[in-house]
Amino acid sequence: MTLLTPIFGLITALIVVPLLLLLYMLKLRRERRDISSTLLWTSHTKDLRANSLFQRLRLSPLFVLQCLLLLMLAAALTQPILKEWSRPSGRVVFLIDQSASMQTRDAPDSRTRLDEAKRLAIAQVESWQGGGLFAASPPEVMVIAFAQDPSVRIPFSTNLGRIREAIDGIEPTDQITLIAPAVSLARAFSSSQDAQEISQSATQINTLDTSSPTMQLLSDGNISDIATLSLRKGETMSWNRCGNPQTINQGISAAGAERRNDDPTRVSAFVALRNDAATPAKREVQVRNNGTLIASASEPIAIPAASGKGATRVVGAQKLSFTPFALPNSGVLSMSLLPEDAFTTDDRAVIAIQEQRTLRILLAGNDPALESLLNSLSFANVQQISSTDFIKRISADANWTESFDVVVCVDCELQSLTAGRWLIFGKPPAIANLNAFGEQPRQAIRTWKSDHKAMAQSQFSDLVVDRSAAIAPTSDWLALLEGSKGPLIVSGRSANATVIYVTFVPMDSNWPFQRSFVNFTAQAVEFLGALGSAVTSESLEPGAMLRTRIVRGSTNVLIQTPAGDRVAQNLVDGEIVFGPLRNVGVYKVEYVDPLGKQKTRMVAVNLTDASECDIAAAEKLNIPGGELDPKGVGLATLAIWPFIVAASLCLLLLEWFLYHRFGGAT
Repeated sequence: MTLLTPIFGLITALIVVPLLLLLYMLKLRRERRDISSTLLWTSHTKDLRANSLFQRLRLSPLFVLQCLLLLMLAAALTQPILKEWSRPSGRVVFLIDQSASMQTRDAPDSRTRLDEAKRLAIAQVESWQGGGLFAASPPEVMVIAFAQDPSVRIPFSTNLGRIREAIDGIEPTDQITLIAPAVSLARAFSSSQDAQEISQSATQINTLDTSSPTMQLLSDGNISDIATLSLRKGETMSWNRCGNPQTINQGISAAGAERRNDDPTRVSAFVALRNDAATPAKREVQVRNNGTLIASASEPIAIPAASGKGATRVVGAQKLSFTPFALPNSGVLSMSLLPEDAFTTDDRAVIAIQEQRTLRILLAGNDPALESLLNSLSFANVQQISSTDFIKRISADANWTESFDVVVCVDCELQSLTAGRWLIFGKPPAIANLNAFGEQPRQAIRTWKSDHKAMAQSQFSDLVVDRSAAIAPTSDWLALLEGSKGPLIVSGRSANATVIYVTFVPMDSNWPFQRSFVNFTAQAVEFLGALGSAVTSESLEPGAMLRTRIVRGSTNVLIQTPAGDRVAQNLVDGEIVFGPLRNVGVYKVEYVDPLGKQKTRMVAVNLTDASECDIAAAEKLNIPGGELDPKGVGLATLAIWPFIVAASLCLLLLEWFLYHRFGGAT
């Protein structure tokens, strides 16, 4: 229970109750009159003595009723209410989840979870602002919206209008949920504002509230990093769950398409489905090209039920391939599940297919096996140059390599890398993060990253490397192939260059005789070149950065988001960087090349994160040091003072009845 105006009620009680006591204790003033006899006045002598000035109080039912009546009216003036959240003092930080799962429509009146979270937050702030003139000061409120990246919607403020506007302005995203950055932002912002207040009010340091703010989380609890959340001493957090733990979901977990090598005008598409429910489900699948239906399953696809519980739980999965269809030009394939469920974000997936084109490859150096393999690629146009001539050419014109889609180097002395995509074999390039330190002797293979596009469908267990460069790359470089003595293939970025580095030349191993050599080289070239003729453009996840290379000298570079917004971009060293991407859909990169031709490149963004697509609201949040139990979804308040006033009126009627029934004798 919360008292909105406790001071006003207390002052009223301290005034009216003593007045009632004085009225009962003060002696009554009587007029002096002459009478013939005192016989009839004998019965009133006791009353005369009782009303003597400040005699001991004699309790009567009327006095008790009147005193209780005044106390109840004073209590009603404090405006007591029952509510889920009490009025906090100091500062409050609202952490409002705007991630993908918060778009699930399982809130009352088919609202999304985010709409419900915003409604609850606004209702809470409005209740803190209530109470009238004698109410306690409302807390300062800061609003942080978070998904993968947090943002401060409004710093600490007591302005109801601004707070309501900030909460209403929170838009949904399709990113995953990370709470640690949001909590860190709240801490940093609170500390900086405390320091600013202290510096501005040095004479009032004792009156400043520098305690840790109360954090109130409005989320469905599907938070990827909740296990790493650790509250500091003095910090408190409450959680209001938005969503139903029983909500189930089926969705698209993966989608892809590729042009056939024997006929690039035809495209093969596939889709993988997931089912989080404990019962099997059937959904219809459709494929459309720029809105036109081009493929559909002949009957609803049966998706098996999920099995197991907790850490051993396995979702139901089903895969489906479509008959190749004609698509000679660029297009946008959209796959959809019908009918849609409560969470529609993963009921759709998009695939951006670029126009057919030939990949321009520059091969610098001499390796017969590599040269033969690159020339056999149907989608590649290979230009070869010796390593000596290559070094001379880039020394004279550092931007020359940008005219090629992929640069393949074999044992070249690379003192620097220009912007572009590089596949390097042998001698390490001059990249500080690789930390080259000599050579490694003969070694076998320990493990490899099979989920990378360049390493897919390849086995490296039989590979033996006689000699390789010794490197110790930093953590921002990804090891694709690990040998018994160190990494053999790594991938990363250096400035504006995307690099896959192989620490040995193929002829220093038995690799040219293995199928993995063919698969790796072709897939690495496809990955680096972002081909449109052999595969579709790479699909990104929400929250990723969109990086793409554009011919130097291009103008009017724009990115059109799925919502239709057009954002101008600056071209830096032949590359643009845009993001983090907030929503799923197709992003279009538009520009005018140096020849004056309008160009368009499309990038697909899909949500396939398994934890974010598991939309059942959490039962509890397990954090180090304890658990957070959800509060009720509703924040409705129940005012008690009207009931107290009604009871006071009943007491008044009872007092009136007793007075007239017994004529005041009681």
